Amino acid sequence: MKPLSFVHNAIAGFIISVLASIALFTSTFVIAPHLALTLSITGASLMYILYLLYQARTPAGHITTIITWCFITAAILVLQLTLPLVILTQGLMILIIRSLYFHSSITATLLDAALLGTGLATAVWVGYYTRSSLLAMWSFFLIQALFYRISPSTSCNENLTNSTFLNAYQNAEEALQQIGQQEKPS
Repeated sequence: MKPLSFVHNAIAGFIISVLASIALFTSTFVIAPHLALTLSITGASLMYILYLLYQARTPAGHITTIITWCFITAAILVLQLTLPLVILTQGLMILIIRSLYFHSSITATLLDAALLGTGLATAVWVGYYTRSSLLAMWSFFLIQALFYRISPSTSCNENLTNSTFLNAYQNAEEALQQIGQQEKPS
């Protein structure tokens, strides 16, 4: 895994945007435009989530994360949610995954939520004025490329060093010994 950077995230976002836009363009000839847009957004979300999981240093939970995403996305398709709800649901899943794998505090998660909201608002604005799915998705992912700057740590577990854990373990052992040495009053 390479360290996260704006350039890597921006390139990944551009590739995802191009692929999702091509999928949207080609699928509108076969299926209804609303369904094509929903599938394009969920496909872009899946590609971005897979990119995030690839970048995560903690390998635990990747399969569970993908299964959960598939289950929620299937529910979205079965319930035929409106487009704004589809976008918000996919955005929340991205936020949850980034919170679990990349952020170690609630402050970082709240800042990430603000970044996600800014990205969604920008994508809607760009999509409204340009009528281009490529530019709308690209603007969203371009803003999301900044998320690596929110929290310098990539995992909650990396904040604890071995020496910190060792000190805590030794303190706990000493406390247990002191409790065991105290005489019980009769």
